[in-house]
Amino acid sequence: MTTTFYKDKVIKLQQMLDEKDDEIKRLNNELLLCQESKEYPEELSRGNKTATPLPRFEPPDVATILEGRIAAMKRYSKKMNGDNNE
Repeated sequence: MTTTFYKDKVIKLQQMLDEKDDEIKRLNNELLLCQESKEYPEELSRGNKTATPLPRFEPPDVATILEGRIAAMKRYSKKMNGDNNE
């Protein structure tokens, strides 16, 4: 084998590296363009990150929550003891 074989191989490998480097640069540029071109509707430009409105909940009513607690505990106890007859 002669040195020209190795020189040619080195040149081909260098060309491959240059092509891959160019492709990496192109992809990085596309990524930057995608990140910069994000345009949000006006309602999102105020700091919200989603267009779906957040649900509004009423404050919890403790009396309503505790209303069925005794019946619920009885049903739970029966279920845990294996008595499914209500």
